Amino acid sequence: MNSHRSLVRFLIIVALLNAATACIAPPTSPSVVSTELSSAPETVSLVVSQTVCKITSTPPPPDLRLPPRPATLLGGGLLSQNQFTFDLWLYCDPDLSPDGTGALLSEVGGLGVHLAWRYHGPKMTGQPKFFLGFTGNTEPRAVWEEGLVPGTMVSYTGGVHSLDASLTKAVRSGAPISFEIVVTIDNNTYGATLTFSMVSASDGYRPVGIVVSPLRP
Repeated sequence: MNSHRSLVRFLIIVALLNAATACIAPPTSPSVVSTELSSAPETVSLVVSQTVCKITSTPPPPDLRLPPRPATLLGGGLLSQNQFTFDLWLYCDPDLSPDGTGALLSEVGGLGVHLAWRYHGPKMTGQPKFFLGFTGNTEPRAVWEEGLVPGTMVSYTGGVHSLDASLTKAVRSGAPISFEIVVTIDNNTYGATLTFSMVSASDGYRPVGIVVSPLRP
């Protein structure tokens, strides 16, 4: 089981680092969203606002044996669906930057995403597929042969980026950004979506209007 989980974790990290990835979550406090927010001029640095990072509050972790969450959360949500639990969070980390490598690469400096899911149901045979990335992206999709067993778990914690600068365009325009977790087995699909927008502040960008919701049919 440990080797199986390690392979799954490796596949999803490779997948995320080779396609558009990110995730989101609603602010945990109304103070995160300020009336000072304005449109996003090109002169604003493409970094997450440190003012937001300093006023975040970290909710207690769920007692579901999910992967640990980052320390400085901007907000997020826990969603259960059938025998699955999905945990999606946006977070701050000064080590994330456009100059980073691997999981430290982030198109928006300091902005990271934590995406995780865990299966709690009985053993299921078949070839499960899972996907984490921009809504509407069909690749990459990881597949493994062993079916699902209680405790099957996949997670990604790291920077957010795109291959075509579409994330940068969305951040600067204030357009909604959506990411999703999708798990498919036996023609049944489960998952969750994180949606948010970024608006400019004096020291970068702040996430607003963040929603965690079930995957749309």
